Amino acid sequence: IEAKPEEVPVVVVSPSIDEEMVRLFLRLRVADWLRKPADPQELVQVCRRVVPTDEKPAGQATRCISFTGAHGGAGATTLAVNAAILMSERKRKEKSSATCLVDLDFSTGMCGEYLDVPPSMVLADIVPNPDRMDDQLLGIMLAHYSPKLSLLASHAKLGEYADIDPVIVARFLDLVATRFANVVIDMPRNWTSWTESILLGSQTCYIVTELTVPGLRAARRMVTEIHERLGDDADPKVIINKNRRRWFKTGISAKEAEQVLGDALAGYVGDETKLVREAIDRGVPVSELKRRNKVSRDLEKILFSSK
Repeated sequence: IEAKPEEVPVVVVSPSIDEEMVRLFLRLRVADWLRKPADPQELVQVCRRVVPTDEKPAGQATRCISFTGAHGGAGATTLAVNAAILMSERKRKEKSSATCLVDLDFSTGMCGEYLDVPPSMVLADIVPNPDRMDDQLLGIMLAHYSPKLSLLASHAKLGEYADIDPVIVARFLDLVATRFANVVIDMPRNWTSWTESILLGSQTCYIVTELTVPGLRAARRMVTEIHERLGDDADPKVIINKNRRRWFKTGISAKEAEQVLGDALAGYVGDETKLVREAIDRGVPVSELKRRNKVSRDLEKILFSSK
């Protein structure tokens, strides 16, 4: 690379990182960070990105999808994490599968917990100085699960940054979209000042619920309210999660669910409660424990059936 010494990208490989080190990296203009020992493929991928080459081929449109729960415990984070895994592993001719999973529930950072990847985004460095948010800072704040899957997440105190400026959220999402071919967003269930912009920026927002009367009502209400606020500019779809085959004529039928949700119903994801819990406890996607499973199979149908 023909460049002045101060323009040569620097990648740091170290055992761990904390807020003080992040601030030091910012002062030194470090391009990226990897956990030691670094995976050779991941190191090559990072170097290719910072020297610079785009993760995403020029002209390739970014696919952005978001997940939110219609009620607590519906499994929106589980589906967001495993959707990101599927998209990062999908091989498409002449198209990048580089994927970023963005966790916008700043107080919990559960996406990182589900993949056993510590969050690297320090909101304390962004919120007071939003103008500092650029591609170089984004590179430092990205955590990496695999060469094709990165995570943007934080772990703030409860209630902290609940009223974060929508401009800041939009800014780092714009930067993510320029770098990655796929963006998967895990949204908090509560409506925030930036929820509308996320919905408008997503090709599809998936509302995750269960096959219960309260679950279907909550999902239907969310679909209706989103349409009332945003009209045809948003296209929310509902995924019925943890779906079990009915051996006897009890409970709610698929036909009844379709009557309630209409065209908003995207599909069903089968119940793999034991497998999902084990995957969460181990910090891995369900496909790593069982390659052929209902969650991955059904999610793949929903995500790619029309692609």
